[in-house]
Amino acid sequence: MKCLQSEQIYLYLEKELPGPETALIREHLKECPLCRKAVKERRVFIKAAESLPSLKVPQDFSRQVMEQIFPLKIPVRASILAVTACFSVMLTALFILFLRSGQTLVNILINLNHSVWNFLKHTLVLSAKISKLAVLLIKTISQCIQQIFNGLASLTSILGPELQIALIILSLAIFTIIFYGLKKKLSIGEHYE
Repeated sequence: MKCLQSEQIYLYLEKELPGPETALIREHLKECPLCRKAVKERRVFIKAAESLPSLKVPQDFSRQVMEQIFPLKIPVRASILAVTACFSVMLTALFILFLRSGQTLVNILINLNHSVWNFLKHTLVLSAKISKLAVLLIKTISQCIQQIFNGLASLTSILGPELQIALIILSLAIFTIIFYGLKKKLSIGEHYE
């Protein structure tokens, strides 16, 4: 018998092996000092682990740990500090803008207000157009896919299985050629600086 693996040793010590295998291990232990030493060390380790006091975890242990990792409440002092810092940065930027532009503070605020409103207006219009375009694109793609499946369904009733497989392979080859051709065309400008 070969020397014991650690899993065999633990199963032997916990008396979870069948009788014939246990007998073979006992015979091997009589002849092999290395395995006897390993079994003795594992036995000491198991006794040490068994002698440890049982650990009782409080019922709300996981909640306590999660509260330490992700505090539910942000301290008031931290919130006040963050708001104060943002406000002071904005005031400093406004003051620098006032000094550099040579305009009155009222004109700067009016221009800033117009800029913000124009930005919001254009952003909303752009997002509406993008969402409409996305919906149209999804509808178009789904209709194309549906037409492809309808065409394939009608072809399966006309063509035999051999021709269907040949048609699928030919379609995949054409698609691959088109895909790599487009990829090559689109990546031409990337190599020039």
